[in-house]
Amino acid sequence: MAFRKGIHNFSKGELAPELWGRTDIAPYAAGVRQARNVLILKYGGLTFRPGFEFVSPWFDETQDGRLFPFQFDEGKSGQNYALEMGQGYMRPAAGGGMVVEDVLTVTNVTNGNPVIVSIPYHGYAVGDDWAVSGVLGAIEINDQVWRVTGIIDVNRFTINADGTAWGVFAGDSPGGITRTSAPAPPAPPPVIPPVVQPDPPPVVVPPYQPPRYCVAVESLILMANAAGTGPGEWKVARDIGVGERVWTQHEETLAWGCYRVERSDFEVEDIFAADAFPDASAAHRFGAEGFVGGWVRMDEIGTYARRGVVWSATIEGAHTYFARHPAALDGVLSHNIKQEQRIEDYA
Repeated sequence: MAFRKGIHNFSKGELAPELWGRTDIAPYAAGVRQARNVLILKYGGLTFRPGFEFVSPWFDETQDGRLFPFQFDEGKSGQNYALEMGQGYMRPAAGGGMVVEDVLTVTNVTNGNPVIVSIPYHGYAVGDDWAVSGVLGAIEINDQVWRVTGIIDVNRFTINADGTAWGVFAGDSPGGITRTSAPAPPAPPPVIPPVVQPDPPPVVVPPYQPPRYCVAVESLILMANAAGTGPGEWKVARDIGVGERVWTQHEETLAWGCYRVERSDFEVEDIFAADAFPDASAAHRFGAEGFVGGWVRMDEIGTYARRGVVWSATIEGAHTYFARHPAALDGVLSHNIKQEQRIEDYA
């Protein structure tokens, strides 16, 4: 037999849709599926939220704005506000009304259109809001927030109201002040200091990086035969590891021999291309078989082709290896030297 069990504790508040079927978790027994226009009490129950009361029209109904709650000091009465914020202004409301300045005594209200209000040294400007209550006779003006539409003189101004059908002004209830001189002008807006541009970050000069002397990884390298007595196969550079042996000429004597690969790395470099030569980095040096002159840089005989991966190798003892382009038939002597000064020795 199925039955429903009442839930009386809603202290967890409204549950997310993903939890509507999670009867196995504790928040399910202390949550509510949907809570609209209610407040969650800390003891677990619900109560209807308070109603709304019209306080004031929006300052500028042609522009968008927002209301923000603000609490100056938690726990103290009279410290809660609603802040009306719009473009270039902010108005606070509290205690069921807008926060106003000094309460001034009204000395006259006309029955014309627009209504002319008399207040000695009112200090208002066109566009200001004026809240009023306690006027006798012309009671239709009370408990409203009017907009100042014009300034006649220091004692009179017009508001956005038609008073032709209002009662005749009979005075103002006690409680306001009557100024005898013009109020002090408002404080000037704070001077915002100019934005000082920070000093540019220090220039960090990277440590010197010697030029790379490398051929593209797809280049073919002449290896030594198994006995180390002569040339063997041509092997793709990317597949060569440390410890393998190449068949090449010594960098100085140009004597042929079998030499060990001491280092085999890969780098990303700008790659240049030239006819009859393997693709290589800009600083790579080449010389033909039997070459007895200086070494020539790749960027002197070729042009930029692409950015790609190159084979950076050190050949123990010889410091050279023979490399050829995959589409070429003959190899070219390559120098793997790592110091620019040593290259200059050959120039």
